Amino acid sequence: MADVKAAALHPRIEELLEHLEETRAALLDAVQHVGRDRRDERPGDGRWTVGEVLDHVSRVEAGYARLLTKRVSDARAKGLSRETETSSMRDSPRSRSAAPRCAPRCSTRTASRSAR
Repeated sequence: MADVKAAALHPRIEELLEHLEETRAALLDAVQHVGRDRRDERPGDGRWTVGEVLDHVSRVEAGYARLLTKRVSDARAKGLSRETETSSMRDSPRSRSAAPRCAPRCSTRTASRSAR
């Protein structure tokens, strides 16, 4: 990430990258609470292992990166001007409404429970 941050990025892109780094760190921290011997166990019928969840997250991240790159490229090709808004995206009503849906599934407490 250091090379990306060396370039002058729009504040909202910097905020997005920071959020991704924070959530990735939280996920990896949660994984550390699951014993290595339990990471390949299914917590129940039809449930994913820790390894499968990590693989899924990795694939989704890569897909979002490709989608974002394509949409920015398409927008530039259509003549969309540079973004001038620099306020935080985290404080927007849309981001606040999404947080409660994600938080319970992403908490360290949930990962710790599955480690027992």
